[in-house]
Amino acid sequence: MAFARNTPSDSVALLNAFKAWYTSKKNGQLRHPKDELKWGSENFVQIKIIREAQEFQIAEMRPSASSLILGNQWSSSARNRFIVLVKDQSVVVSLYSILYDVMRVELFINSESTKTSVLDILVKEGHAVHLKGPSSSYKASFHSLSQKNRYRTVSLEKTSINSMAMNENPHHKHQRMLVAGLVSVNSIGTRVMLRHTTLLPDIPGLPGLVTMLFTPIMELRTNDERTCYSGALCGLGFNSQTQEAILPDNDIELAFDV
Repeated sequence: MAFARNTPSDSVALLNAFKAWYTSKKNGQLRHPKDELKWGSENFVQIKIIREAQEFQIAEMRPSASSLILGNQWSSSARNRFIVLVKDQSVVVSLYSILYDVMRVELFINSESTKTSVLDILVKEGHAVHLKGPSSSYKASFHSLSQKNRYRTVSLEKTSINSMAMNENPHHKHQRMLVAGLVSVNSIGTRVMLRHTTLLPDIPGLPGLVTMLFTPIMELRTNDERTCYSGALCGLGFNSQTQEAILPDNDIELAFDV
């Protein structure tokens, strides 16, 4: 997508699309709804999504006391420092929330080796205060289905578009599945790195269905009344002579969520 400007971030594309749409509206080029819809179709932009945000703010940040004293909202030194930080820089924008036409985002300065939070820099230099609150319901996190990797942290390579995956329907209770073409573990065994990933469609019950389709052996679970299936144990089964499970650490215990 042209709006992404050679970055792997959907959020950057959304931000740039918003800027282009807002500029066109301000210049009077999109006065009529038909013109607006045509512009969206030509640029592969959903106008409904763009309209939801009229302002951008960095999430979990407010001016420090010194910044408030020296300025109305932000002091000139804080504003100038922010401009210096982001001007002509490669940045990564992660959507935190959209509320009352304000899009709150997490902003990072991206380099070849590190990704630095603009919020952390402004807090460290005394321009801002870091607000603490609940995690964004829009931010997606991933975990392994197998017993062996269940308690390991799962990370996606930062060049992957799925590293900025968003939960578009946080009110849904069912899980969504991510598959990877390459999986590696760090030297101390605490983190799993995923590469060449694909986020499967948001369909209730799909993770369980896919797992059961490809598992060699499956044992179904039922509820206490044995009136319906509640889950499944998927793996390599057991040794008929020893009655012991074969590689049980690789088993997947599914709880049906539909």
